[in-house]
Amino acid sequence: MGNQQQRFLEWFGGILDGEGCLTFKTRWQRRRFIQITPVIIITNTSKDLIDECIRGLSEIKIPYWVTSKIPKGKTIYSLEISGLKRVSKILPYLKVRAKKRQAELLRLFTESRLQLKGKEKSPYTNQELQYVAELAEIHTRKNAQRLYARLLELRG
Repeated sequence: MGNQQQRFLEWFGGILDGEGCLTFKTRWQRRRFIQITPVIIITNTSKDLIDECIRGLSEIKIPYWVTSKIPKGKTIYSLEISGLKRVSKILPYLKVRAKKRQAELLRLFTESRLQLKGKEKSPYTNQELQYVAELAEIHTRKNAQRLYARLLELRG
């Protein structure tokens, strides 16, 4: 990785520490099945900041999505890197400080799931579910233990 790309990743890590979120999206299907997706999100009202992120991510070939919404007359932009392969591609290079544990939990989860090549639909392990629950707790999500219990319940 080149010097300019390395500087971008260091800058991007700082932006993530201040303006970003490293988390999991959980999608329940018929209360019998859950899909867990690692996600990195930066939300900001500065289009220039989002554009700078877009330039750097495009340069290092990390796929992303950008959405915008206008509640109360001010445009809010969200840049999202979502999915096992996309998130695992950038995580090793991120230098975050305040959100170091969140990045570590995402890394552990993605590495665990990517080792299942060809078996992506395998049930989540208790350890993977623990990563999700711990991250929910870090985000001070209400009822993180109830989420964990529900995840375990699905495992049967």
